[in-house]
Amino acid sequence: MKASSLRLLILILSAVLIVALTFAIRLSDKTSDPPSQMQSTPESSSSTQTSSIPVSSVPASSIPASSTPPTSVPVTSVPPTTLAGEYIGSLYTREFLESLPSKSTGYGVGKSVDSKNRPTYAISMNKQYEKYDAHFICPDDGKVYLTYNVTYEHEGLVQKTLNILKEKNVQCVIFIDKSFAKNYPHMVQQILADGHILANHCTTHPDLPTLSIDEIVDQIMDIHNYVKDTYNYEMKFFRPPSGYFSEQVWAIAHSLGYRSYNWSFTYKDWDTNEQPDHAATLKKMTDALHSGAIYQLHAISSTNAAIVGDFIDATRNAGFEFALLP
Repeated sequence: MKASSLRLLILILSAVLIVALTFAIRLSDKTSDPPSQMQSTPESSSSTQTSSIPVSSVPASSIPASSTPPTSVPVTSVPPTTLAGEYIGSLYTREFLESLPSKSTGYGVGKSVDSKNRPTYAISMNKQYEKYDAHFICPDDGKVYLTYNVTYEHEGLVQKTLNILKEKNVQCVIFIDKSFAKNYPHMVQQILADGHILANHCTTHPDLPTLSIDEIVDQIMDIHNYVKDTYNYEMKFFRPPSGYFSEQVWAIAHSLGYRSYNWSFTYKDWDTNEQPDHAATLKKMTDALHSGAIYQLHAISSTNAAIVGDFIDATRNAGFEFALLP
């Protein structure tokens, strides 16, 4: 073969080999992912990192139907209201409150007392409802706690009572409704100036357990907000009208930030047309003295106004000290 023909053949074979190699390389590239698909862009890198919680651990109720789960957010950063439903106040959800007994329960301490003259029923109620910060008697601390329910003035008796308490240097807790807060601003101001505690007795004095959750909230918070706005005073103690309660009522008050108090002594003093004998009532009140006693009285009672000074003296002579509810 001539030299020129041999060179031509070599060139042709070289060209074929180059084409074959090029084709093989391209075929190999097509079988692997391009580098651009193996890397994350800056905007997407945070969402592709390992999440602190699995997607399945985010409750479905907290995820809007049109969105995807925030997989990089830890559970603790999800607002409690989205985790557990609508809250009534700050402690309990509506669902929890609806699950509680709501039947209206009347309250009376009964006649049974322990060795220290402390009503045993009040003690048992304390244990049952202390989880809602509801109290029926105070600790065995050598103190007596005087409280009044006041919804209106009657024949100047509320003012007379305030004057006697000031004279005896006794401070107490006075539970009021909204009508008293609106109609007797001068007495509300005196109550505060004399060092008494102003407390919540609801807006219109209803039987609370017969109301809905929202109505109970309104009864408590309407007067709360009125007193706060009008007198720059935020009430913290609550007593249900007539002492009628349910577990649901105590829980609602607790969730709204209130400490609740019923009593360990009371008697029928609210009927202004049927007032009991002074001497007999004073004996009843002093015979019932006990450490940690919460006395519930009504300031429209002429009997109470007549004997409260003597009761204060007798209580102190018996070795007890008057104090404000804790």
